[in-house]
Amino acid sequence: MHPLLGRLSLLPDRSAEDAPDASWRAAGVAVAWTVATSLVPLVLLVLVGWLASGLVGGLGDPFRLAVDIWLAGHGVPLELAAGSSTLHPLGVTVVVLALLWRGGRWAGRSSAPRTFAAAGRLTALLAMGYGSAAALLAVAGNGPAARPDVVIAAIAGVAVAAAVGGLGVLSGSALLPGARERIPLVWRVAIDTGVAASLVLVGLAALLLAGALVVRRTTAYDLAASVSPDATGWLLLLLLNVALVPNAVLAVLAYATGPGFAIGVGASVSLGGSEVGALPPLSILAAVPGSADPHPATYVVLVIPLLAGIAAGLLAVRRSGTLRAEMCALAGLGAGGVAGVLTMAAAWAASGGLGTGQLATLGPTGWMVGAAVSVEIGVVAAATAWVGCPRSRSGLVANLSARIARPGDGSVDGPARSGSASDADEETVALERKVG
Repeated sequence: MHPLLGRLSLLPDRSAEDAPDASWRAAGVAVAWTVATSLVPLVLLVLVGWLASGLVGGLGDPFRLAVDIWLAGHGVPLELAAGSSTLHPLGVTVVVLALLWRGGRWAGRSSAPRTFAAAGRLTALLAMGYGSAAALLAVAGNGPAARPDVVIAAIAGVAVAAAVGGLGVLSGSALLPGARERIPLVWRVAIDTGVAASLVLVGLAALLLAGALVVRRTTAYDLAASVSPDATGWLLLLLLNVALVPNAVLAVLAYATGPGFAIGVGASVSLGGSEVGALPPLSILAAVPGSADPHPATYVVLVIPLLAGIAAGLLAVRRSGTLRAEMCALAGLGAGGVAGVLTMAAAWAASGGLGTGQLATLGPTGWMVGAAVSVEIGVVAAATAWVGCPRSRSGLVANLSARIARPGDGSVDGPARSGSASDADEETVALERKVG
């Protein structure tokens, strides 16, 4: 958040009657800041490229193009002359989500809601304001070349602001730890490890994509040079490739976990084989394997879900505290479900299409990726957690506690029994500290 906005939180303390006004102000400033910082740089980039390319027309045309790209990053479909465009540049999406998180955090710190109900009201104000801004921009972005769906723009704006901005509000208001404590330990461990497994999958897929682009750098250059771009064209192609990097990473993740992805109508890429036609002039598509049978070394990508599952299982053991081995395994299995849901949503967002021609189907199939990740991560994480979780620790603590609570027989006098209980109690406390 800009330092000038941060000064707003230094205003004098408000009374309880001013709390609603504080929420309105915080939500309004957060919405305005998030929209401005995500849209204005995009408008400037499009305007520079527009003018440098010698395109004619008023300034409204590049503004509408920037707005359409911004809305596409929110998952809003665009009606084009050649058909509907449902491909979302996730590079724009990542920037928007990061800014929404920061805006929500600032709003939470500024208005300082003390209860979850107050944080919910602030989140609702943030979501409604952001959804209204998205709907207004969809109306402004409507033009002859592209027509965004206003209703979906409003719904998408409300949804992403409520989810990501709401988490930011909880974090900024220091209510997030309290919300976590309300979740049972085993499910809290499953959520943490599932998120971690998803990040490991994405990180390893990104490394695989980078390696493939380095190996096929000549092909990457030839694809971009096929349209004979000038200096500005090279810059615009670079920005377009960067905006589609997250889409490519998720396609690689789908490839490594088994389902694969589509690269056009009737063209697909998977470990079992590929059917690839002519590729668009995007350098990032150089990483797509050819139509020949996969080389045996290609199957090394199967190590990606294996490593992610092992990492999730080890993290489950570390976070499980005094949970029994079977509960550790249950947390690892739950981590697979969490990772499956997250990757399913991400893969769905990474897929789409351009028009009704050859590129009408692009990207992975969300439910297939989610199902594959759930099984692969869940099984490996559960097995790793079962093996790595010390089975005797919780049982020993329970046995010692039972010995303390069990009354002694008549042959043992009171002081002796009291001393024995005290020693056992100290041993139990020491053991619990060591385990924790």
